[in-house]
Amino acid sequence: MPVNPCLLTIDLQAIRANYNYLKSLSSADVGAAVKANAYGLGSREVVGTLYAEGCSEFFVAHLEEAIELRSSFAEPNIYVLGGLFEGEEREFLHYNIIPVLSTGHQAELWQKYAQKLNKKLPCIVHADSGMHRFGMTEAELQMTSTCAELDVLYLMSHLACADQADHEHNQYQLAKFKSHHHIFPKAKYSFANSSGIFLGSEFHFDLLRPGMALYGLNPTPGKPNPMKNPVTLTSQIMQIRQMADDGFVGYGAAHKAHRNSKIATIPIGYADGFLRNLSHHGFVYIEGKRVPIIGRVSMDLVTLDVSDLDCKIGDRVEIIGANSHPDDIAKRAGTIGHEILTSLGSRYARIYLDDKEK
Repeated sequence: MPVNPCLLTIDLQAIRANYNYLKSLSSADVGAAVKANAYGLGSREVVGTLYAEGCSEFFVAHLEEAIELRSSFAEPNIYVLGGLFEGEEREFLHYNIIPVLSTGHQAELWQKYAQKLNKKLPCIVHADSGMHRFGMTEAELQMTSTCAELDVLYLMSHLACADQADHEHNQYQLAKFKSHHHIFPKAKYSFANSSGIFLGSEFHFDLLRPGMALYGLNPTPGKPNPMKNPVTLTSQIMQIRQMADDGFVGYGAAHKAHRNSKIATIPIGYADGFLRNLSHHGFVYIEGKRVPIIGRVSMDLVTLDVSDLDCKIGDRVEIIGANSHPDDIAKRAGTIGHEILTSLGSRYARIYLDDKEK
């Protein structure tokens, strides 16, 4: 049987704890953004964990994701943040999936389908409160509000700067969102994402929609992270080689040794989500000791300078874990923790831990 040297371990108990912590911060209902395979951690496993914990509102990006989830979970509400395209109406109804309508065109499609069936159809209406990326204008909201065939469960919007607590745009968007409430007076309201939850109760309304915080990323940048990290990723040393002080490492001979060096190679690369931007300045950990990445990250391999370590072939190397949080890796790679998690590849051996019964 093949042995996979790269092991991705996901602690579902940590995700459960993060969800319950967020619930403790508000009297609002708490849903979950599980798009992009639950930020790379496995949507079925995450949804199963959160549904057992009482979560009944799940958000994905595309209809295909929703259909896949519905095949495993019959009861919870599943919402598609991207709304619907023409021709998808029948599938939304067949799989009992609720679209988030973000344009007047989407509202018209859903309304016409409701008229064809002579029944009201559920939806969420997405208002643009100032992000100017997605969401209806006030004119589109007014038009949609006249569609008697639409059962608007929530009016929602999305914060652009929630991770910057003192950014003036947060209060601007809050006021804008509130100004739209009279258009849908019978609907419930949803506004706060992960970071938005920490802006205060005035942002909470009826339903919170956390994503990144559930998966351990810090919703309060610049402050201690209140969330638990559920992700551990390790690889193994597959080769150790001595190199003279005039040797080069990797593609383009991009790293030149300045001393006699000991170089370790691990079987992980950008095809596994180990970002190429970590070339030359990223770090991994062996036995808790920081080890620099040297040379370019290639598709399947990464080289490390282990000159100062007593290590051997087969030793485990921590990529993500107690010493290397996804947010820390993201900072070194010039990106955000979301990209680190959603880039996790499909070639890892995956283990899910859940000690709820212990």
